[in-house]
Amino acid sequence: MHNSERDSGFTFEDAERAQLRDWIGLSTAAKIDFFEEMVLLAYRSGALSSERLTLRD
Repeated sequence: MHNSERDSGFTFEDAERAQLRDWIGLSTAAKIDFFEEMVLLAYRSGALSSERLTLRD
């Protein structure tokens, strides 16, 4: 545990739970928008190129 965690009483696990609660509270539309942005980012970075995808088979 880091000093900052002891001082604040807020741990990584607390932050992770808070983030998950926030995600659960998002609307379905917001979750779909996020997913579409991640797919677009992956496509633009080349991670979804046909050459890269064939390496997985």
